[in-house]
Amino acid sequence: MKKFKIGYTCGVFDLFHVGHLNLLQKCKEQCDYLIVGICNDEYVAKIKHKTPVFSEEERLRIVGALKAVDKAVLVDAATTNDKLIAHNMFQFNVLFSGDDWKGSERYLKTEEQFRELGVSIVYLPYTKGVSSSQLKLEINKTKKKVLTFGVFDYFHLGHLRLFERCRQYGDYLIVAVQKESEIAKTKPAAKIYYTTEQRMDMISSIRIVDQVLEYSQVDIDIRNIDFDVLVVGEDQTHAGFQRAIDYCDSMNKTVVRLPRTPNISSSFLKGQ
Repeated sequence: MKKFKIGYTCGVFDLFHVGHLNLLQKCKEQCDYLIVGICNDEYVAKIKHKTPVFSEEERLRIVGALKAVDKAVLVDAATTNDKLIAHNMFQFNVLFSGDDWKGSERYLKTEEQFRELGVSIVYLPYTKGVSSSQLKLEINKTKKKVLTFGVFDYFHLGHLRLFERCRQYGDYLIVAVQKESEIAKTKPAAKIYYTTEQRMDMISSIRIVDQVLEYSQVDIDIRNIDFDVLVVGEDQTHAGFQRAIDYCDSMNKTVVRLPRTPNISSSFLKGQ
């Protein structure tokens, strides 16, 4: 008799590979009945910020054909992000998740919620050396993607120089702009002159910038972005950035720290 009756896990499962198979087999080893949520195409586009190679129907069929999987179902963003919604739908008594989520703010909250329901969470290690992102790099010979985060209010020469230096580490530059609602929570005294949309529009107009995203919390949102190199400023040292750097280390992604351009910043300009 297995430890758990009904188990649940979810993921994109694009370009299905041996790492996916190992994960699902480890899940099945611990439960009698395994339900696998397949993130729908809308989730992948809006949250992961990429287009899957295989459609949601194709990914559903592939995972559903496995002996280790008793039921495969499509799940939307709300069900993927809020595990309580998933539990209400599937009534599982164990949630399986990748060990890179262990200790994160989101999963600490989920652990507390599930403890009251008598639901367990089991963190499983990923298979080293294989991932859908790596396969896509090999198959499509994707350009190396560089990612940087910031507020970028009052765009100035320092920002442009940062982007130019970022491009030295890759061929495709992704700039994540923090939402004004999140800035208001974490820096209530900060005065932001431009809306999130206006700041994103300004960054989008820069020739060397290939993609602009909005973000709330760097250590959470970084997990949903396809990139190879993270570039951070020497002053981006708060706990959220440290957790993001730890995530990069665990996923074998490159982290580069760059100095700021001396004597210029948005804060300085606002004070003039």
